[in-house]
Amino acid sequence: MSYRGRGRGGYGRNQFNGGNNYVNHQSFAAQPSYTVEIRNWNNASKDDLVSFIARKTRIKLQNVIVDHTGTIQATVNTQKDATDLVNWNGVKFAGQSLKITANTGSNGNGNAGSPDTARTIQLLKQFLLSRYNAEIRFLDLTNMVNDPTLVSQGLFSSASTSSKMFPALMKLASQENLQVDTISMANNNINDSNTYLSILGSTFPHVKNLSLQDNNIQKVRFFENCRHKFTRLRELVIMNNPLTTQSMDRNYRSEVIRHFPRLIMLDGEYVRDENKVSTIFKFPAPTVSMFFENETTQGVATNFLTNYLKLWDSSRDQLLQLYAPESQFSFQIDTAHPSPDPTGSSTVPSGNSWSYYLSNSRNLTRISNEKSRMSRLAVGQDQILRLFNCLPMTSHKLLEKIDQFAIESWSFPQLNGIIVSLHGEFEETAAPVQPVQSGVRSHYKGQRSSLSKRSFDRTFVIVFGPNGAMIVASDLLLIRPHIPTNAWVVTKRNPEAAVGTTPSAAGSTEISRTSTPLTHPAAHPEVPNPQPQPTSQLLNTNLTPQQQELAHKVLMETKLNPEFTLILCEQSQWNYEAAIQAFRSSHQQGQIPPHAFT
Repeated sequence: MSYRGRGRGGYGRNQFNGGNNYVNHQSFAAQPSYTVEIRNWNNASKDDLVSFIARKTRIKLQNVIVDHTGTIQATVNTQKDATDLVNWNGVKFAGQSLKITANTGSNGNGNAGSPDTARTIQLLKQFLLSRYNAEIRFLDLTNMVNDPTLVSQGLFSSASTSSKMFPALMKLASQENLQVDTISMANNNINDSNTYLSILGSTFPHVKNLSLQDNNIQKVRFFENCRHKFTRLRELVIMNNPLTTQSMDRNYRSEVIRHFPRLIMLDGEYVRDENKVSTIFKFPAPTVSMFFENETTQGVATNFLTNYLKLWDSSRDQLLQLYAPESQFSFQIDTAHPSPDPTGSSTVPSGNSWSYYLSNSRNLTRISNEKSRMSRLAVGQDQILRLFNCLPMTSHKLLEKIDQFAIESWSFPQLNGIIVSLHGEFEETAAPVQPVQSGVRSHYKGQRSSLSKRSFDRTFVIVFGPNGAMIVASDLLLIRPHIPTNAWVVTKRNPEAAVGTTPSAAGSTEISRTSTPLTHPAAHPEVPNPQPQPTSQLLNTNLTPQQQELAHKVLMETKLNPEFTLILCEQSQWNYEAAIQAFRSSHQQGQIPPHAFT
């Protein structure tokens, strides 16, 4: 039994359209349509985005395609739909703020590539560059609505062309990669419904000085369009607007200031103390790339990470020996943090670039169901290996590009262990061995993901078992869109400020390039105030990994310096028990000179 036609008039509609498909297609082609572009949608599917837009705005996107840059190109039926959609610029979708613009090539008939459109784009580019002063980083868009060249070409002849012109101009500004500190939008008839400010904030989020004077801004809520934008704005000029000359709301200044956390001057008057603002936004501690509680944790952490990442990139199954039946591993993706690159360029790869990760990501801010949370937590070697195999193969350049990584490590006395935290980046080199586990419900299943560079944070809780063996009790991996590693660029500090800080804590220590076994050098990592004579001397000798391990254990147990440690090990035929027994016997008899100790 067929239900076609029920509830939606399908049968009658099919009858009405029968035999008239050609006419309908011709009619559709003749209808004007307006092109919009949407960016920062990549954390979900195209269909999800279309449904989200329809649900939020009641606007239906048509002819939806994804271009080679990962940008959604779509059409809407009316200019009002296009304008209304641009007003939703910045709305959150799948953890990111959508960037919505109306394009100059705004009809659905392919005219974006026509000679007229090409000439218009060239005209806008010439206008943009003529208004840009690279020497003082100033973009002067004052009174552009009355610019003779633009007016003569009809770019402000109607509300329709005006609304398309500015997004196109900002798109060209992004393509030209203009470096701008100051922008003037004065005398452009900007009113409360105008979207220029929102589009400007998406293009130049870190502009420092902005003039909106001599416009038609009447209400303070106009500045809601730039919420979370212009985060570095220092000076704002809004004089000669109805808001400042006619408004009955005398509190408008405080409301305007509230939208710009770093604003210092409003209409030429100081509204905040610049020194206090700088202090608030300046992190109180100096930036370092490395922190180790002491030399023992430094040695354990660096040797562990060097060996671990080598196997992680080449043969993950060999890492299972480090995990016990109670060990836990999970990973999550966070596409909402940190903020995009300050240059304004998106570093998020195009397409469904997170599809390898989404099915097993344990982001607790996104997953509230207890069963789903527990199903994504791997416990024991078998589950951990399965989850390892769901992740793309990678390459970490820890030794080659140490400045791209930051490491912290400190003791964890409750478990007689240490915590090691690593931050940095990796390259995806190949698809996962097992991309999606069978039975996992996901609309990303079967979709192809692009391989790219990612940023990550990984935290290990390491405990020490019998004979100093390492056990990874907890392993947490956070994967993020790739961003530069400026966060841990070492900042200069006064020598006095470093009192009580070891050289490794100041970020001056390099990871040893000598690979040693993944074992702990001593059962008791606490060493009382070791002298700066480095145990790394043991790594510079021609020792086997097993001999290096034993020498470390003897050195930590006896507190002998490296030279006497090696002598003791050699005389004891590299037998740990014999070495300790010989040391105790000689020490009790007073046969060890004082300079033999660290």
